[in-house]
Amino acid sequence: RNTVVAKIGMFDFEVYMFCLIGTTYLEATKWMVSIEGKVAYILDEDLGFTDALSVLMTSFYAFNVEYQESACATLEFIQR
Repeated sequence: RNTVVAKIGMFDFEVYMFCLIGTTYLEATKWMVSIEGKVAYILDEDLGFTDALSVLMTSFYAFNVEYQESACATLEFIQR
């Protein structure tokens, strides 16, 4: 197994990111959401990318973090 860190490229800082175990997004066997360099949430093995994205978007609200200006339009589009 390989671990791949999928940084959310639209951010200038690496606060929020996805981590996955597998060689590609399609072959990932486990998804994790990292906040400020620490794994904040490990998803069950039967969950995938869309579930990880839901956790990531929810964390913005739970921790009251504003979208960075350079990523604001994209994240608001995903939010809706």
